[in-house]
Amino acid sequence: MTNAKKMPGKKAISRKIDTTATQQFSKNQLINSQKYQHRQDALHALLEVNTMYSHEQVDTILKQFDKGGK
Repeated sequence: MTNAKKMPGKKAISRKIDTTATQQFSKNQLINSQKYQHRQDALHALLEVNTMYSHEQVDTILKQFDKGGK
């Protein structure tokens, strides 16, 4: 076993990846997706054309709609 020598002045570079950014999709993309194929009519009525949505946002909108609110 050999001892690894540390090089003075050298630091490991760590890079953080921003995992908080979520993908956004257009109304058309969501309506045509496999995930929401059974909810196309509701998405047509609930989503706006020039707005981008995450899956989380769409799921929330659909849950509210199912509870009787828009």
